[in-house]
Amino acid sequence: MNLNIPQFQIESEAPLSQMCHAVGIKKFQEAVQYIFKLPYRRNSSKEDLTLVFSEKCGVCSTKHAALAALALENGFKELKLIVGIYQMNEKNTPGVGKVLEKANLEYMPEAHTYLVFEKNRIDITREIEAETSPFDYLLLEKEIQPNQIGKYKVNLHREFLDKWRMEKNVNYSFGALWKIREDCIYALSQM
Repeated sequence: MNLNIPQFQIESEAPLSQMCHAVGIKKFQEAVQYIFKLPYRRNSSKEDLTLVFSEKCGVCSTKHAALAALALENGFKELKLIVGIYQMNEKNTPGVGKVLEKANLEYMPEAHTYLVFEKNRIDITREIEAETSPFDYLLLEKEIQPNQIGKYKVNLHREFLDKWRMEKNVNYSFGALWKIREDCIYALSQM
């Protein structure tokens, strides 16, 4: 992984910093490497970011929100947490192609959470070889706070998806479209 990662010591005694200390992590770059290597799987709750450490897994929102919150715990405010909505397809998100093909959809607008530091996007969701980057297919980008990865992010995504569905005359109800999206996420978790 060759990314422009902030460099600072983890010195806080706040919850995420304590979780880092418990597994021998002393520097932020070490926390990034540790979380990057965790399996792609949903946590039991998005509200408790320490679950990324205790459940040893995460998805884009929990992994990146945990890192953003860890930075804030240590007084580092230059790292931004971003939600982007992009055109998810097999080329930029390997594993979703069969689901989209079965649904006869070229792509699905998907909310993706990542970090930005010094104008560089940092995505440590999972290790994959993709033909193209999701960042080449962005439809929207918005800065959020770590506590906004739950209801706020879901509502933003749902509103965008419903508006897209109507504008593009997609022949699915919102509920059916959301189910296809969930099937895509499930397919990713099986890789």
